[in-house]
Amino acid sequence: PSLMPAEALDRDLAGMREGVRALDLERRRLEKTQKRVFIANVQVRHREAVEAQKRAEEKLGELRRMAVERNSECFHTDDVCCLALGRVQKRRILWSGGIRGRVLAWDLDQGTCVGEMDSGGRGYLGFDRSLALMGRFIV
Repeated sequence: PSLMPAEALDRDLAGMREGVRALDLERRRLEKTQKRVFIANVQVRHREAVEAQKRAEEKLGELRRMAVERNSECFHTDDVCCLALGRVQKRRILWSGGIRGRVLAWDLDQGTCVGEMDSGGRGYLGFDRSLALMGRFIV
């Protein structure tokens, strides 16, 4: 008679263990699913970043071709604006300007303005004077 409650308790405990095991399996399955979703999201972001990089490189190539065609790193895009491409301190730099002779240097990798100057190379920020505009800007 005293064994019956122990057997019942064992059965209950076995049922609890089975329930815990089932919940653990479900948790693991959900974790795997979430990882798959996470990995899929990362892959989508990576693909978008690669596509954006390709578009930027195509645009850069187009600008370089235009510069080479004009036999200079500088070229006019209209009456008041010109662009030049170059590498400054191992960074890809796009120079642009024209507003009252003011020229801006854009770091293409960071997407930020990293220097500015007037068309004569005076009053600029961010770069050594010898690197400014490769000495060939006409605005």
